[in-house]
Amino acid sequence: MKTSIFAAYLLLMLNVLSLSAQESLLQKKISISAANEPIEVFLKRLSLLSNAEFSYNSDIVAENTLVTVSAVEQSVDKILQQCFGKEYLFRTVGNHIVILKKTGRPESNKETGITTFSGRVLDSKTLLPLANTTIFDMAFMQSALTDSSGKFSVAIKPRTNKIAFRFSKVGYRDTLFIVNAQSTKLFDVYLNKIPDTIPKLAMKIATGIQISDTGSMIIVEKFVVQEMLINSFNTFIADKRIAQLSLLPQWGTNRRMSGSVVNHFSINLLAGYSYGVSGVEIGGVANINQKNVNGLQLGAVMNITGGDVNGFQAAGLLNRNIGKMNGFQVSCVSNTVADTICGVQLSGLSNVAHSDVYGCQVSFVSNIAKGNHTGSQIGGLFNYALRPRFQLGLINIADTSDGFPIGVINIIKHGYYSVSFVTDELLYGTVLFGMGTSKMHSYLGLSARSVNGNNSWGFCYGLGSQLMPQRKIGFSVMLLATIISPGTGFDQSTISRATLSVMPDIRIVKSCYLAFGPTTNMFVSASNNAFVDEVIGEMISTRGWSSSSITTQYHLWFGVQSRFRLVL
Repeated sequence: MKTSIFAAYLLLMLNVLSLSAQESLLQKKISISAANEPIEVFLKRLSLLSNAEFSYNSDIVAENTLVTVSAVEQSVDKILQQCFGKEYLFRTVGNHIVILKKTGRPESNKETGITTFSGRVLDSKTLLPLANTTIFDMAFMQSALTDSSGKFSVAIKPRTNKIAFRFSKVGYRDTLFIVNAQSTKLFDVYLNKIPDTIPKLAMKIATGIQISDTGSMIIVEKFVVQEMLINSFNTFIADKRIAQLSLLPQWGTNRRMSGSVVNHFSINLLAGYSYGVSGVEIGGVANINQKNVNGLQLGAVMNITGGDVNGFQAAGLLNRNIGKMNGFQVSCVSNTVADTICGVQLSGLSNVAHSDVYGCQVSFVSNIAKGNHTGSQIGGLFNYALRPRFQLGLINIADTSDGFPIGVINIIKHGYYSVSFVTDELLYGTVLFGMGTSKMHSYLGLSARSVNGNNSWGFCYGLGSQLMPQRKIGFSVMLLATIISPGTGFDQSTISRATLSVMPDIRIVKSCYLAFGPTTNMFVSASNNAFVDEVIGEMISTRGWSSSSITTQYHLWFGVQSRFRLVL
């Protein structure tokens, strides 16, 4: 059937499915065989096996064509190539596979090579014009948008006698329109609205075009023209493209439809925009993906992903993911993930997870996790999580924790706090404030000694653990470091002391504990130190060990300690 416009409309009754669940029909692997079988019969069998419908012009596929095929676990694309040869193209729309034939350029276009197709897009019921509808040539990705009156004009260089245009708009069923390449007639296209029983996506921006979280970012708006953002939300192209090369999002091999395409390999010299990546993506300034990245993503400056990242993601400046992160994420400055992390975040400045972290966050400055579960956080300055298992940093903050916070300051809303009064053979009075969990808490404190007018005092920091605190008799472990001044300030006479104690805890009343037991002490001071010679000498001679160099002396001895602890 040869007419200027073929097949009134092939309205593809597409159900609105989750785009992330769609699989490219051409990549589906099946087994099928045929020997001199009519093409129509063969395509019906292939349709049943692949759950796909086939659309083609009878002008390019003769009814009496016989095919012979033998395929075992081969993709539908390869099976179709066996049937039709390399002179044909295959494209998917929803659950349809469109068969197109490659031919020479039409005679009517030999002078300029350009043909312009124009028309209008209307609502099939109200007959009102539909603005911002995406129209694109399925074979070579040339696209256009309708204006406020529903009109469009697409200028392309045809490479087939038949051109398949796909019309897509959020809230409407996709429509496929096949025209003769020689035709320049105006034609109207009517789109059917999806019933209201199917959930609609919210409209947000002033032009009435729905944009995602990535589309609303200022940096994305700077790089990606609005026409591409509209196209990416109107249309998803199920076929994965082997490769994309782009200078900027609008200047690439996928043209202005790049936001609707998943690429296996993508190189973005300055910046690129894709629906997703299933392989490798490398970018000079920015890699921007509307949905998922599966594989390796490297950005010299930034990576912005609107879906999940499964694999390895690295950026010179920042990574921002709106979905989940499964794998390894590294940046020199900042990482932000809006959903769950299963893996490792590593950054020079900060890591932020707006949901759970099943893994580890490592940063030179800060880590923040807002979910109910957090694995480990290692930060140079600050860690925050609701329920962490392990925190290491100068300041650790949590709502609830039964894990192991290690820091100078541990602030846990429903945590462990205590005040301890300690005395031993060297420092007669030490007051310690403990904070963290019963399993692991830190101490900050002050100590003092006064004998025969000789006064000394010091600052204390330590780590402790209280085992079996609910029993009458438990155990406590404490490692305490003290910087002691013999009364002259912190100068060459300053002494460093480390004390390790493991002793039983006797529970006197509900929150009061008394402990007494042995300690191991290590002293480090300048070689000439009157305080050490006077105070430590006797202890070392009876129950210790000492060593010295020209500038430093070391002392080790065994002592005793008593401690009263009040748990707040």
